[in-house]
Amino acid sequence: MVPLKRQIRKALIEKALNYSKAQETDIYLSAQDLGLSRFAGGAIHQNVAHSDITLNIRSVAGKRLGRATTNDLSDSGVQKAVESAHLRV
Repeated sequence: MVPLKRQIRKALIEKALNYSKAQETDIYLSAQDLGLSRFAGGAIHQNVAHSDITLNIRSVAGKRLGRATTNDLSDSGVQKAVESAHLRV
């Protein structure tokens, strides 16, 4: 996976915060690379790799808490996730 540059990460988080209308909002951006190799007869039989970047949103209104997670980092994907977190509040 090509790591996101710092300014891109910051822009994603700020975009999500700007969409939020909650009293409190926490945004967490995580990226991971996963890999699996299967061996048979002393040789690699199957090799699988997967990369994912996830945006986690937590909204607070009074004593209520809402959470949403997305890996759709488009403007509409981030906005939908923020709205989804608010709907759960």
